[in-house]
Amino acid sequence: MGPAPYAGGHHPCPDTPWAGISLGWGWQSAANAEGNNSISFNRLGNVMNRLCDSAGIYHLSNDPGTVLNGNYIHDVVRSPAACGSPVHGIYLDEGSDGMTVSNNVLSHTDGFINQNRNGCHITLTDNTTSGGPVIKASGLESAYQWLAATPNLAADEPASSSSVVGSGWEASKAVDNNASTGWSPTGSDTSAWWQVDLGRSYQLGQFALTTRQDVDQPETRGNFEVRQAFRYVRVAKTDGSYFFLADFSVQQAGGALAAATGAPTTDPSTLYTIKNVNSGQIMDVSGRSTADGASVIQWPSNGGANQQWNIVRVRVEHSACLASCRIRPWCSASPTTPAPVTIKDAGRSLDLGGS
Repeated sequence: MGPAPYAGGHHPCPDTPWAGISLGWGWQSAANAEGNNSISFNRLGNVMNRLCDSAGIYHLSNDPGTVLNGNYIHDVVRSPAACGSPVHGIYLDEGSDGMTVSNNVLSHTDGFINQNRNGCHITLTDNTTSGGPVIKASGLESAYQWLAATPNLAADEPASSSSVVGSGWEASKAVDNNASTGWSPTGSDTSAWWQVDLGRSYQLGQFALTTRQDVDQPETRGNFEVRQAFRYVRVAKTDGSYFFLADFSVQQAGGALAAATGAPTTDPSTLYTIKNVNSGQIMDVSGRSTADGASVIQWPSNGGANQQWNIVRVRVEHSACLASCRIRPWCSASPTTPAPVTIKDAGRSLDLGGS
C-alpha cells in the first residue's frame, strides 16, 4: 500500500496557542505511511501565541511528495510565556524530506522557515514576506466566506490622519475594503497617526491591520499601537518611521455565542428589541425621533435604530448618580428608591411620564 495522501486547503486557522497546522509522523528519515500531502491556500494568524518549538505550519519526518503552497502565515510572535525554542512561520523538523515549499507569504513572523535535520530533497521557492495574490487567495473560498463574516465596524466610516502624502492616499483609502489602495502620511511626519470614527462607542473584540502589499517595506509592519477612545479608534506609529495602512478592520466583541440565553446583559455593545406578548409588535420611538419627550409606541419590527435598546444598570446614592450611571440629558433619582434597570435608545432614557 502506498502513502496515504491528505489535502488540507483554504482553511482559516487563527488564534492558537501552538501550531496552526501540524503534519507528520515519527522522528525518522525513512519514508513513512504519509505522503503526497497538500497543505495549500490556508490563512494562519496569531498562532503560537503562547507556546514554542513549532510554527504556523509544522512538519515532521519524511512524507514523499508533500507540498506546502500558497499559504498566508502572519503575526507569529513569541509570547512572554514561550520557551527559547523556535517560533517560526514554517518549521520543517527532524527527518523532513521529499517536500516542496513554495509561494507562501510569511509576514511578521519571529522566524521565517526553520529547518532541523532535514533530508536532501526539499525544494524551497518563492517564499516571501509579502504578496497580494497569495494573501487574497488564502483562507475560505469566496463561496464560503460568509461562514466567517463579521461586520467590519470601520468599513467606509469617516477617517482622518496626521498628514496625507498626496491625492489618492487619503485616510479614507484605509477603510474602503481594498488592499490595493491605502493611506500614507508625508515622509516628514515622524508622529504619524490614522483615525476612524465608528459613529458610536463599541466594546471591541479584535482588529486587523493590513500594511502595504505591493512593495516590500518591513519598517511599516511593526512598532505601532491601536487606541480606542469612545467612538474613535486610532492607529499610531511609535518609532517615527514610515507608515502605510492599506486596510483596517475592527470587530465588535461578543457575537452570537456571547449573547447566549440568560439574564439580559448590561454590555453597552449589546442591543435588544422589546416585544409585546399581546400584539407581537416592537417598542418603537415614534418618527425615529432622538429628542427629549418623544413618544414611544408599538410598531411592526423594521430593524431600525429606533427599535433597538440597551439595558443600563443604575446605582443611586445621596440623590446623585454614581460613576456607573450613564451620562444622559438628565440624571436624578430618589435616595430611598433604587433606580430600575434603564432602557435607552439614542442616548435617551425611557421615562414613564408622571411616575
